[in-house]
Amino acid sequence: MAAYATDADVYRQGVPSGALLKPARVAASADAAANTITLAAHGLELDDPITLTVDEGGVLPAPLATGTVYYAIPVSGSDSLFQVAASAGGAAVNLTDEGTAVYRVAVPLAPALAALRETYSRWVDGLAVGHLVPFESPYPAWATHLVAIRTAAQSARMLGLSGERATRIFEAEQMAIADGLRLAKGPTLRDDAATAGANLAVGRSVSTPSRDSEAIP
Repeated sequence: MAAYATDADVYRQGVPSGALLKPARVAASADAAANTITLAAHGLELDDPITLTVDEGGVLPAPLATGTVYYAIPVSGSDSLFQVAASAGGAAVNLTDEGTAVYRVAVPLAPALAALRETYSRWVDGLAVGHLVPFESPYPAWATHLVAIRTAAQSARMLGLSGERATRIFEAEQMAIADGLRLAKGPTLRDDAATAGANLAVGRSVSTPSRDSEAIP
């Protein structure tokens, strides 16, 4: 099922453009023999997406490439060692050398953002008691807004945003939740983009039974 908001919708709620990336951290070293990278207290979980960058003049451990999304494989019993896979659930990439200079590990939040948009879209489905769901495109504007603002707020928490911008996002989220709860009480929902006939409160024909059928034995 599709999400009712896009990444662009989320950014429009006040998340800084390009912010959906945790700050890159410097990796201490790589071990080609063990196919591991050392990053103190990396906090990575299995299949967490990561990207690797390198400072000017440096070289990543071969065959790793900058800008490519890899998937973490934490080494059991260590909080600083991990391997990388080319795909989620895949085998560890075989490192043929250890690279040079300083390379950094970043955790992109875009995959988490997509999951959040999907989660909050299904939240909206659960509130829209007056409509058939999931909605079809073009989605109701109110559904897009609810999904976008809730996703933006959770993204802000994940990024550790603070200050006036974060406060505005969190306040807007509380208003969106209140609006959603009002929808859950079942008022008629009206929107130009609403699927025709989706409102269960209208459009149903009621047949009048014959008097014979009304007779009580």
